[in-house]
Amino acid sequence: MLEPAGRLAGPPEAADLRGRLYAIAAGCCFGTLGIFSTLYYNHGGDPYSLLVFRTIGGGLGLILISLARRPQPPPLRLAALAALLGLSQLVGSAFLLIGFQHAAAGLVELLFYVYPLLVTVLASLFLSEEMGPRKLALLILGIVGIGLTVGGPGAPTAIGIIAGLGAAVFVAIYIIGVRYVMTSGMAPTEVLATGWGVAAITMSLAAVVHNPVAPTSANVPYLVGVIVIATICAALLLYSAVGLAGAGAAARLATVEPLVTILLGYIVLGQQITALQLVGGALIVVSVAALATIRR
Repeated sequence: MLEPAGRLAGPPEAADLRGRLYAIAAGCCFGTLGIFSTLYYNHGGDPYSLLVFRTIGGGLGLILISLARRPQPPPLRLAALAALLGLSQLVGSAFLLIGFQHAAAGLVELLFYVYPLLVTVLASLFLSEEMGPRKLALLILGIVGIGLTVGGPGAPTAIGIIAGLGAAVFVAIYIIGVRYVMTSGMAPTEVLATGWGVAAITMSLAAVVHNPVAPTSANVPYLVGVIVIATICAALLLYSAVGLAGAGAAARLATVEPLVTILLGYIVLGQQITALQLVGGALIVVSVAALATIRR
């Protein structure tokens, strides 16, 4: 079972290492999102419907997992903050979808992956997490690798730039906020269930106003993959890592996500990998491997 916040099982060094492994595993799970999404679209799905079903399905799954742990009711202040954080996560997802509609995917993803840098800076300012020059240099190396991996940005547009950066800002706020709430006593499952539950209610209301396209027997398996692997498992792993290893470390190590997406795209979808993408992937691996060896 994933670790509750505020209580490290075993020696701090072991918990920190476990948190780093969780973060890398979370990045691998998040990396499947692009593949499952593409397969879902190829079999009759659309982005709006996927956002609706992912949010509602992920919210229900996380609520059931939290209830299975029989949590104590959190203080109203923390529950309200977790609910607001869930809306922040939803806004970040919406920004990404808007960005992909108005700009090249490479540009939007590159701007979005500024979020580990934002999390590292915010964590050092508000959560007293150390940010040394070595961590910063390795993070920048990883961002350069991500830039090479996702490809050229294409023709930039104002909406695409704002959407990509907006998604990064809201996701960074969500990660920092979750870390704060967990250090105040809420377990990762409780925080995620509250935040995703509010997001699920919001998207349910949106679905009443604008009905999503119902899934078919052809794309249901890919929708299940999005909900179970790329949402529930990924979120539980990442925010357990945030509680164990810190917000900055978890965000930096989860940058394996675009590399996993590229590799799965090659294996599953038959997409080509360029020499620059291989170089970018190597930089990501070096950055993540080096970051994983730095102890708090």
